[in-house]
Amino acid sequence: MNKFKKSFAIISAAMMIASVSACSASTTSGSGSDNAAVQEKQKVSLDEQILDIEGIGNARQLGGYVTSDGRKVKNNLLIRAADISAITAETAQKLADEYNVKYVVDLRMGYERDAALDAEIPGAENIWISVYDLDMSDPVIAQMMKNIKAAGDDSVQKCIECAKAGLYSDLYTNILLSEQGQQGYAQFFDIMLNNKDGAFLWHCTHGKDRTGVAAALILYALGVDEDTIMQDFLLTNEVNKSGIEYMTGELKKRGCDEAIVNDALAMAGVNGEYLRNAFDKVKEKYGSVDDYIRNRLGVSDEEREQLKNMYLE
Repeated sequence: MNKFKKSFAIISAAMMIASVSACSASTTSGSGSDNAAVQEKQKVSLDEQILDIEGIGNARQLGGYVTSDGRKVKNNLLIRAADISAITAETAQKLADEYNVKYVVDLRMGYERDAALDAEIPGAENIWISVYDLDMSDPVIAQMMKNIKAAGDDSVQKCIECAKAGLYSDLYTNILLSEQGQQGYAQFFDIMLNNKDGAFLWHCTHGKDRTGVAAALILYALGVDEDTIMQDFLLTNEVNKSGIEYMTGELKKRGCDEAIVNDALAMAGVNGEYLRNAFDKVKEKYGSVDDYIRNRLGVSDEEREQLKNMYLE
């Protein structure tokens, strides 16, 4: 395993927190949207979005959300998930038969994919798109790696070292503004447009960050309001409630300040403000999320209407 693979493997280990289903909802207040506002606040419920698929963590669907033109996202057609490499043949067949999955997009880095190739889903095409890589030449990242190595088996301390480096506070911004991220998500939308007759599934390792940004972009493109998009993003914190509670307790024991706590907890779950800040940066740089989708991801207005006709009812 080369230096890059070893380094990121350490971070992946630090981020691996047990995921369990839970009930206490997390929400965030809306601040407006590029999309036309819906008349009433939408109900966002884990029970409505979670999928019970054995062997796949944080598996959820985007169906049921109302768009600005009054239509709804079709159920079980847009599926987001964590790593699918360890699913059984029975689960793979279920994805083919019950969900009619025709495309799988793997958003992991090359080392992640090589270490755990996706299980084959009968009848589905698997496409790899890496939207983010660590900059190993960055001295902050280099120092973080040394500190993580020095932490040994202390996974909490490894998360703290990542937080000190600000790995997560700017992660979504870095993905959305980078050429790699933009090219990757542009390809992602091209695949969505080619999906004519089945479900579209995408995933990363934990199914929350790269996958969550993709879900947000999809919902924006389909015309779902920003508040609903953010609440859907935060459903990961319900799925990962046990891990978040454990991490919170450990961080308090170690006297970490608020900034470190927020960033470290983003490894166990997600931080909605980080995503909102990322989209604020997108608006600041490109004018609006609509303009970003059109001009940076290359999704024309005609193609956006095509997506709506494909994935809305």
